[in-house]
Amino acid sequence: MTGGKEREDKMDLYYLCDSKKESVRSFILIILCIAGSFSCLAQGSTGNNFYSDFLSDLRNNNLSKGRIEIVTPAQLDTLVNYVCYQTSLQQKQGFPGYRIRIFSDGSQSARQKMFAEKARFLKHFEQYDVYISYVAPYWKIYVGDFLTRSEALKAYEAIKKVYPYAFIVNDFVKISD
Repeated sequence: MTGGKEREDKMDLYYLCDSKKESVRSFILIILCIAGSFSCLAQGSTGNNFYSDFLSDLRNNNLSKGRIEIVTPAQLDTLVNYVCYQTSLQQKQGFPGYRIRIFSDGSQSARQKMFAEKARFLKHFEQYDVYISYVAPYWKIYVGDFLTRSEALKAYEAIKKVYPYAFIVNDFVKISD
């Protein structure tokens, strides 16, 4: 009886060690993904090839005298490069969101009117950022950086009292820290 009990304990220990190996492998894979993502963030718009270049240098032994063999699944390379690409796009363009357009005019005196409207807006609503756009022949003023439509609607309710022709538009917005 005692021999059977010891054998069961050894088998349990074997399976426990085997499951620990799998969890360690999973943990290492997650750490590699996170490290790759952070390296993309640190590199900014030039980070797209950092991960690939780093692995290529290591595989070609350009950085060391010893032999290093790194085996990564192709899906991991694809995933990390995709995250780098998305991060650099968001840093360039901003995030999808909403702004409120309060002014649009294409007349010859539109530029002067636009600057007057900008000053008038800032007197009433200094908490919002103001963005000027010129696409010939129209001068436009957009205000705010709203991630959700509900945020934009709250601001719109206050703004439309002063600017009744204002409306909400989709745009890429800045996110302040």
